[in-house]
Amino acid sequence: EEAISAWQKASGNQCEVPFYIGLAQFRLKRVPEAIVQFGAAVECDKTKTPPKIALAEAYNAMGNTNRALSAYEDTLKQAPNSVEALRGVATIYADRRQHDQLVPILERLVKLVPGDAMVHANLAAAYATTSRMDLAEKEFREALRLDPKNASALTGLGNYYLKTQRTKEAIPLLKQAASLEKTAYEPLFLLGAAYSAESQWVEAVEAYQGALALKDRESEIYYRLATAYGHLNRNAERRAALRRFEELKAETRQYEETTREASRLLLQANARIESGDLWSASELLIKARALSPSDEHILFRLAGVQFDLQEYAAARTNVEQAIQRAQGEWSYYYLLGLIEKATGQMAAARKALETAVTLNSRAADAYNHLGDIAMKERQFALGMKNFQKAVEIEPGEPSFRANLEAARRALERAGQESR
Repeated sequence: EEAISAWQKASGNQCEVPFYIGLAQFRLKRVPEAIVQFGAAVECDKTKTPPKIALAEAYNAMGNTNRALSAYEDTLKQAPNSVEALRGVATIYADRRQHDQLVPILERLVKLVPGDAMVHANLAAAYATTSRMDLAEKEFREALRLDPKNASALTGLGNYYLKTQRTKEAIPLLKQAASLEKTAYEPLFLLGAAYSAESQWVEAVEAYQGALALKDRESEIYYRLATAYGHLNRNAERRAALRRFEELKAETRQYEETTREASRLLLQANARIESGDLWSASELLIKARALSPSDEHILFRLAGVQFDLQEYAAARTNVEQAIQRAQGEWSYYYLLGLIEKATGQMAAARKALETAVTLNSRAADAYNHLGDIAMKERQFALGMKNFQKAVEIEPGEPSFRANLEAARRALERAGQESR
């Protein structure tokens, strides 16, 4: 809190100010506020990489990996050997199982940090997933040479042995990995598979049950557990495990279907918007939101249509939800500013529009609306300043020039009246 207060009073290099305020907000776990500050720092000086990495990490903390990936990739365009950005991209690719894209990222990383055991372990896992088994074994062994108690490398090498029918060698490695990493289900799951391959069904059940205790919504564990129960003639438990397996698979299929349907409805709505049929577009977007309520793009698109239809309360609710998903997106604040302005909430409109231009200094329309708000409040000098900024950005827009001239005349009249 003291750091934030000090930086707000700081002078000098203004681009550093939002960056350090963002760091303080992030450490206070105020992630939405941190994202706005990091976005402002990036907009202020696009040549600096630390704000971009900080923005990516903040988006990751919010679970918004699409925007996190975009910020990391933006960093790599400028600094191709940024270890922090490469690590961030690698983590996202691994989580998404985009292994073909993951391998070259990790190959670059391993050259930059050759003494990092975890990077070798991750590269080995990526090689194994893309069927480059000789390279995988080499990297797993290098990871364990660097760190003999690296649980990821032990798990990966155990899995490699399992896939190459060396299950007796896999078991001790997987047991050691499970003892070292007590929060990860993978070593126990693979240990169950190794015991199953050796027909040690009692031990397999125990390992699978341990894995379920750590991740009880992983459908494949239930299927393997049902198989082990069957070999032990524990038929009631086998049937229960299979039922749970089917339930989880059905949930996955339902989620995938609803996501596809939401995307289809969004495309249809966009076509209706282009043709001017806003009411029909609104209905389609409401259906899409019901299917995918956390999709920021659907929320924003719906808010925009509702604004055009003058359904301001609903538009405000939807754009605020979009902002919660992506605090660094300037256009969301711009739309919120328009909504607040249309409903006479000038202070709230000014705050939203100021955030928009902080995140995008080229948002000429936002400056124009800020100028209009200032004029309504008889702050003619401020209005003139904002209109001037809009004209500088888009000198060919006649309405901006007309507004600037009107503000200049109003300021002159106010000066004459005061005299």
